[in-house]
Amino acid sequence: MVRFDGSHTQSAGPDGSRSVGLNVPSSVRLEVPRSLRLDGPYRPSRDPTVIVLLLIVLGAVTASLLGIGPAEGIGDGSGPVFPIVGGGDGERTVELEVSVNETDVTVGDPVRIRVTTPDGRPVSNATVRVDGATYRTDDRGFVVHAFPTPGNHEVRATKPAAGNTRYVGTTATVDVERRTVALSVTANRTSVEAGGAVQVRVTLPDGSPTNATVEVGEDELPTGPDGTAVVRVPAAGTYDVTATKPSNRTVRYDADPVELDVVRRAVDLRVTVAGGPPVVGERVTLRVTRADTGDPVAATVVVDGRQRSTGPEGTLDVDLNEAGTLAVTARADPTPSVRFRPENATVEVRKRTVSLSLSPSSDVVGYGEPVTFVLRRTDTDRRVAGTVDVAGNELSTDRNGTLTVVFLPPGPAPEGVRGAGDGIAHGETVTLLRGSSGDGDRAGPLHETIAGGDGPLVAVGLDPGVVPVRGVRDPSATEWFDPAGREVLLLGPKFVLADVDAPDAVPPGETVTATVTVENRGNEDGATVVTYRIGDRRVRERVAVAAGERTTVELVVTAPGTPGRYAGVVAVDGDRVERTVDVGGNASDGAWIGDRPSREAGAAKRPQLCN
Repeated sequence: MVRFDGSHTQSAGPDGSRSVGLNVPSSVRLEVPRSLRLDGPYRPSRDPTVIVLLLIVLGAVTASLLGIGPAEGIGDGSGPVFPIVGGGDGERTVELEVSVNETDVTVGDPVRIRVTTPDGRPVSNATVRVDGATYRTDDRGFVVHAFPTPGNHEVRATKPAAGNTRYVGTTATVDVERRTVALSVTANRTSVEAGGAVQVRVTLPDGSPTNATVEVGEDELPTGPDGTAVVRVPAAGTYDVTATKPSNRTVRYDADPVELDVVRRAVDLRVTVAGGPPVVGERVTLRVTRADTGDPVAATVVVDGRQRSTGPEGTLDVDLNEAGTLAVTARADPTPSVRFRPENATVEVRKRTVSLSLSPSSDVVGYGEPVTFVLRRTDTDRRVAGTVDVAGNELSTDRNGTLTVVFLPPGPAPEGVRGAGDGIAHGETVTLLRGSSGDGDRAGPLHETIAGGDGPLVAVGLDPGVVPVRGVRDPSATEWFDPAGREVLLLGPKFVLADVDAPDAVPPGETVTATVTVENRGNEDGATVVTYRIGDRRVRERVAVAAGERTTVELVVTAPGTPGRYAGVVAVDGDRVERTVDVGGNASDGAWIGDRPSREAGAAKRPQLCN
């Protein structure tokens, strides 16, 4: 029995014979059975060499038939080789395999194609046909090819037979994808208010612009020839800005998005009052709108601390109960694109204007005749307390809006009327104490209301004519009052000294004559008393003068018996002249006053009243 460890090699000679060599390692031991030992007669069947050779030949043939071992040689040559020369025409078949060294194959990229045997050994000088081109593999089994178009491409590898080795060609399919070009997307800003413009630019890897479609949210915008597009995002949020470009036969385009942060745009609110200027007591409509567009805004409105809400139309009805400054604050919830800044506004509420009316009990009165004025509101005809201005004198009404006055001629107080002192001047107001009556220097009795009756009475000293009267009332918290104006015609005479001619020096005890001209500048006929006095000697004479007329009287008085300088006086009502008279001196006559001009024509006529 023969045992060995090692490997064998086989080779084919030019004539087709085959030799087998054994690489017998040093661990091989040959054990010869006793029956084969040469210590007996020689027999070929017992010759160990012959038996070993036969066994080797048999093993080599079996190995060749089973395809065990390489065609060129195997082993590491560490043991002896036993050449075996075999005959016959046995042939070995080797199938070729094709592989591509790239995982993803794209158009235009150089790709190494390799041809190998099934066990991975490279096959040199093989023929590779692809896309109409033919290549020969190098020593490592490689060829290089660039696929011009995408899709499935067939690669065919063949090799002619060499010796008794026949090569079986193979065909592989390579899936070629379009070449991917990365588009560059840039924006001139990465944060913008809603609705704001953002310029987006799309370029190729070499930096040149290209036509593309810019996509932001659901919006798509084409770029221009310069590769730019202006986008506006109406709602706040974070958006990816990207670009797309149609693929062609060889290229597909891809782009990394740019993040765009869109914030709400700040818009001011406006609060306005519909209609004209607001007036207290009215109901007005407040309107809340956007300051940028004027569109209405549903808002929360605080009016003087009270919170209310408008409807979608942005309006709110407000009752104005007080005059003055009304504080209004408006706020609104944000929209997807806008945040609203609150509006703090003020509304000036004006007081309501009410007209007054002033009604006299009579439009025409005479001296001493009381006249009662009543002050009323014209909107309700209700009497109201106020002030009645009579010829510049402000007189207060009672709580019912009533005021009673009496007109007196300027001059000495008439007898029977208490409280006027020594007299009353033109435009002066006094409070009379009514009660007793009597005769005085004035002609004509006063009205019984003055002469009799009880309690105080307001009197105004005025010349006859038109008396302007005006009713006023202080404003309240909610109302202004327009004054009411009226006119009252005051009738009566007005006597003045037009001319006085009397001596300045007289003998003691002798009679003296004064020539006095009295003019009635009033609007009614009347009578009065003219007085001429030297020292304590006096004379009075009653004269009647028609309105607008003059009359001349002579007054005779006896001079004092004692020489000296005495006061000489000529008087009529409130008009008087004084001179110093020398009693005991040389008698002389002189004009105490020059001839006073009459009032302009028509002055004594009754004027027309203005109601």
